[in-house]
Amino acid sequence: MNDTERTCREEEAEAKGKCSTMTIRYYRHPDDLALIRQLFVEATTQGRGSPIVEGMSSYAPHSRLAFAAAALGITLTALAPSRRISGASRIAPTTVSHLGMFLCLASIVLWIYVCYHRRRIGRAFDVFLDEGLKGELGDVVKSFDLRIMPGGRCVPTGPSAFWVAEEKGEIIGIVGLNKNINPDPGVAEVRRLAVSSNHRGKRVAERLMDAVLDHARMHELRALEFTTSDYNTSARRFYTRMGYEIIKTKDWEGLSLTMMRQELDQDCWQ
Repeated sequence: MNDTERTCREEEAEAKGKCSTMTIRYYRHPDDLALIRQLFVEATTQGRGSPIVEGMSSYAPHSRLAFAAAALGITLTALAPSRRISGASRIAPTTVSHLGMFLCLASIVLWIYVCYHRRRIGRAFDVFLDEGLKGELGDVVKSFDLRIMPGGRCVPTGPSAFWVAEEKGEIIGIVGLNKNINPDPGVAEVRRLAVSSNHRGKRVAERLMDAVLDHARMHELRALEFTTSDYNTSARRFYTRMGYEIIKTKDWEGLSLTMMRQELDQDCWQ
């Protein structure tokens, strides 16, 4: 990327900043550490669009079906001996009673199925949060190869970097780019993208990813990759819209993970 193109990008970023109180900046250490860890947990577990809420909600239809089966089963079992049922139907009361008991049993089995899978999702995300907090977000400076400058501002020393989105002094989004995961020297992985549940729908993620993309092109990376769970449908839709494509899936802690990749336009290096 030449100096003219960089200047144009800087002017474009500055123009965006004038239209919004949100700014994208590098991570500051240690001032931001506790705040980004808190945001990571909150964005993962709370609000519409969070992966754990989407995962739990995916079994809502099964829960409703279980409750409906239980209600109908109890009703049939209770009313089977009554004359109203026997008079209004040619079905024997014992048959109605057996049908009611079957529905009750089916609702119990279905509810056990829902509880098992929701507990499995909860355990998997507990591991995800624990790994994130003890790993990259436990030592952001080391994990993302940052140099601490006077005042705590952390600048990249290479392709890896870490950004925060800030609005009126509040950190509302985070994202990292980690070059140390993929052995391919031309590929880096987008990590820990998270947006506060109170600020979703404000293009926070897009602004963060613009910073990632500009940085990746400046360091002449060929591709970016991102991994998410199948339950994080919002993230998959977002990355698909950003130009990422699914390249493979794998199992992790009982969940199916989807790896997505975006090939970068190498003409932008010139």
